[in-house]
Amino acid sequence: MVLCMSLSAIAQMQDTKGLSAGKLKKLATNAERYGDTYTAIKFYEPYAAKKQKDAAIQNHLATLYERTRDYKSASDAYLQSFEADISNPDALFNHIRMLKMTGEPQKARDKLVEFEGLVRKNGYESKWRRTIREEITSCDTAMALMARPMNVQIDHAGPNINGPHAEFAPIPFGEGQLIYGAIKETEIRYFHLDSATTRRRLYTSEKVGEVWMESSPWNVPFNSGKDHVVNGTFNADQTLFIYTRCSENWKKEMECNLWSVRKQGDNWGEPEKLDELINASGFINTQPALASEPKKGIDILYFSSNRPEGQGGMDLYFTQYDPRRKSWKKPRNLGRRINGSAD
Repeated sequence: MVLCMSLSAIAQMQDTKGLSAGKLKKLATNAERYGDTYTAIKFYEPYAAKKQKDAAIQNHLATLYERTRDYKSASDAYLQSFEADISNPDALFNHIRMLKMTGEPQKARDKLVEFEGLVRKNGYESKWRRTIREEITSCDTAMALMARPMNVQIDHAGPNINGPHAEFAPIPFGEGQLIYGAIKETEIRYFHLDSATTRRRLYTSEKVGEVWMESSPWNVPFNSGKDHVVNGTFNADQTLFIYTRCSENWKKEMECNLWSVRKQGDNWGEPEKLDELINASGFINTQPALASEPKKGIDILYFSSNRPEGQGGMDLYFTQYDPRRKSWKKPRNLGRRINGSAD
């Protein structure tokens, strides 16, 4: 959930110099709880500056940077966290991982070799050796790919689609049409508690020539309500749409579940929440992708979830539709060859 605030409150928020450490932490925590990582960073940076020797605080600042894809700042903060507490190898590993994310796989590889020498010296768990070897392979792959760049051109979709906040999960729809998720604001806004809410919705845009036209909310009945409506996927003939709906629980934590809706003629039917085999209660179930079994044309649904029986983090699962029972089968984890200990 994202909450807007008044312009006077924004001006007040931008001056953090007179705020105590406790007040900075509280404001950062509130912003983070409501999904506004940028505002959280604005308050957490001066808070972390007052607590430079606290490894946990530096580590949390690093995770906020990583969440906003500021990998350089994340790398520096993870390193500061490790230097404050060398008994925590996770911080060192994440520092190195961020080096790779900034486009320095060779430097990351060299650091991984150094890290491998610290495993026995610092008494880290032996499992780190496997993780390090996997990451070294990843760096080697990155360098090989960078040595043979593909001849592609990347074009910005323009201001009619892209704004100050995140646009995500694009879905090609028909000829020259796009559906995507977004928070639509015309300027960068800072968010706060006790104000009107802004929710993520699905938007559409049409391409005319080389220009994407002005976006508008996708005009379907399920793209509304008190929940966030985000990423979705069509089946082959576009008669089935499965999408993610997210809301806060009583702990102020975001829960996401998958819903399906079928098209009946020119109209969409009533959306239905997929059963508890797919929507594991209390966990995130999101990022659906529909495929088709090649021989029988049966729908296969892939999705991501952080349910506890996975390999760790957000794992990929799949389930196949049973047309006889008109239901989805029990999902299966895609296994360790695809899913790792992270997302």
